[in-house]
Amino acid sequence: MSKFHYLRDSEIAKNVERDYDQLRMHGLGDITAVLRLYYALEFAVGQALADGNDHYYPNASFSVVTFLKELRLIRGKCATGARFLDVGCGLGGKVSIAQSLGFDAYGLEINPKYAEIAAECLGPTRVFHQDGMAFPDYGRFDVIYFYNPMPSDELETAILSNAKQGALIYHAIGLNAQPRRTFARLTRNVMRLTDDRPRRRSATSRRLAESSTVSSE
Repeated sequence: MSKFHYLRDSEIAKNVERDYDQLRMHGLGDITAVLRLYYALEFAVGQALADGNDHYYPNASFSVVTFLKELRLIRGKCATGARFLDVGCGLGGKVSIAQSLGFDAYGLEINPKYAEIAAECLGPTRVFHQDGMAFPDYGRFDVIYFYNPMPSDELETAILSNAKQGALIYHAIGLNAQPRRTFARLTRNVMRLTDDRPRRRSATSRRLAESSTVSSE
């Protein structure tokens, strides 16, 4: 049995059935077609590109229900037509889900074949074929989602340093390090950037704190 057939018959089937069950339980069957396309194509294309392609990565199963729950919470805190970006969008499954919830949604993808197919599914202006480390336009988006299963403080830094103040950042597995910018936490994996730099106490407040410490001793 080939590697592709093994993945198709085991991992794809398990991932799809798991997510179908979640969707059915929550009355969200309308998204199942998107998920079927997403899993089947991503594995097929990924296997075709696996040998000698540094930018190949397999599909990673995720909790559809958690994603929808977080995205609905985020949508309630955004203006109509808020711009959403999925960094590392693969074939665009999450971009499609974000569109279905009313976001003006886009994807960023480094793998050329993934980006090509995502653009065919979503529209050529909806997918940016670029390296997330060098993407110059994070500041255009109100909501930025990324999964980043391979630990990469550099990607986090690129996103958090260049996103605009007030942007909502949704990191599916939690940040590797605390960002240098101040933020307000909405949920464990969702935060809003509130300033460009950490807040510092004024010289007066520092002197008061120091004098209080000395007197207490």
